[in-house]
This record gives sequence, C-alpha cells and structure tokens, in this order.
Amino acid sequence: MQVTTDVEAFIATTARLINRARVLSFSVHAVVGTDDEFFFTWTMRFAFKVGPVAQVDGASHFRARDGRVVMHRDYWDLANLLATTVPGGQQVLRAMVRPLT
Repeated sequence: MQVTTDVEAFIATTARLINRARVLSFSVHAVVGTDDEFFFTWTMRFAFKVGPVAQVDGASHFRARDGRVVMHRDYWDLANLLATTVPGGQQVLRAMVRPLT
C-alpha cells in the first residue's frame, strides 16, 4: 500500500496514523530470528476518530545492519480488515471468496 525509503518519511507516515486514530494498539505474539533478520507476529487494534474498532493480525519482517533497522515490511489482510469494519462486509467478502474455494 505504501513505500517509505527514509527515516523522516517513516516518522511522518506513523505520525499521520497516530493522529487519525481514536484507538491504536499492537500486541506482539512472537519474535523469531537473528540480530540481522527477524520477524514479529502481531495483532493491531485500530479505530478512526469515528467508527468501529477494527482488529487485524499480521506479521512484520525486519532486516538490520549495525544494530539499526534497514528494511521493514508488514504483511496483513486488508480485505479482512475492511470486511470487519463495513456493515455487511464479511458477507460480501465470503461471497467473493466462495467461488475460489
């Protein structure tokens, strides 16, 4: 959905997310890897200033060099997040996926 290539852009992106949120929390479930490459699994709870609280599970992949993160990529299910926050969204998502299963 978005690519940032430097620390300033990452901080600006994160600040926008925080400023738009009424609820924003992460629960980290597991961390595996080495000092140079590691993964987190997590659950995020998020709500805009108005609207329902959404919850999404995800994973993050990090690479580090000299103790600093040089790459960070998140993996999560945007379709499921939207389906759980839009009235009737889960039924629409199931109807879309049903022919594929």
